[in-house]
Amino acid sequence: VKNAVTAINGGRILGLDEQDIVNGIARVSFPCRLERVHAHPTIIIDGAHNMHGMKALSDSIPPLLGGRKPVMLVGMLRDKDFADALGVIAPLAEKMVTVTVDNPRTSSAEETAQAARNGGCSDVHPVSDWKDGLQTAIRLAEDEERALIICGSLYLAADCRAQLQRMGD
Repeated sequence: VKNAVTAINGGRILGLDEQDIVNGIARVSFPCRLERVHAHPTIIIDGAHNMHGMKALSDSIPPLLGGRKPVMLVGMLRDKDFADALGVIAPLAEKMVTVTVDNPRTSSAEETAQAARNGGCSDVHPVSDWKDGLQTAIRLAEDEERALIICGSLYLAADCRAQLQRMGD
C-alpha cells in the first residue's frame, strides 16, 4: 500500500493523467509479495527475508487473516539477521515449519527452528528438504483450517511458487 501511494503521488507530481495512474496501479503484479497462490487452504507467499520485510509482513498478517494465526513455512539465509527477523513474525504463527533453503548460504532447518522458538513460536517443525516441508506445512494448514504463509527467503518463495504451480496442473 505504501508503495502504491508513493507511485500515485509520484504520478501526480509528474502530471500524469489520473486515469493513466488508476490503470497503471490496476495492472501491477508483484509475484511473491503477499501473493495469494492457492484458495483452500489459503496459501500466501511473501518474499520477506530481512527485518524490514518481516516487519511489513507482520503488519499485514493480522488484518489480512482477520486475526487468525497462520501456519508458516520459513527458510532463511544465514547471512541475514534471521534470528531477529524471526522474532518479529514467530509470535504470529500458530505453527511453523522451518526448512533448509536451496542455496549455499542457507541456515539449516534446525537453526531456523531454534531461532523461531526463541522468537516466540512454541510449535515448530524443522524439515530439512523444502519440498517435504512444503507438504508438511500444507497438511498442517489443512488440518488446522488455517492459512499458510510462506516467507523468509526469495529463493524459497520462488521455489515454492513454482512447485505449487506444478501441483496445480
